[in-house]
Amino acid sequence: NCISIQGVWMYPPDAATRLISMVRAGLLRLDEYQTTDFDLDHVNEAVAHAAAVSGPFKLTVIRP
Repeated sequence: NCISIQGVWMYPPDAATRLISMVRAGLLRLDEYQTTDFDLDHVNEAVAHAAAVSGPFKLTVIRP
């Protein structure tokens, strides 16, 4: 079908490690974030919640 997909990484490979280091050093505050978590049995509710309550510092998390 002559389909090709091209992409790039959004962040460098060490980005997660550097972010964790910043949190541990107290340079990045996480208390500003509002998180709502859902388990895998409630994925559809999580997607609906994420669509309805999106915005800065608002996170929807799906956990195992």
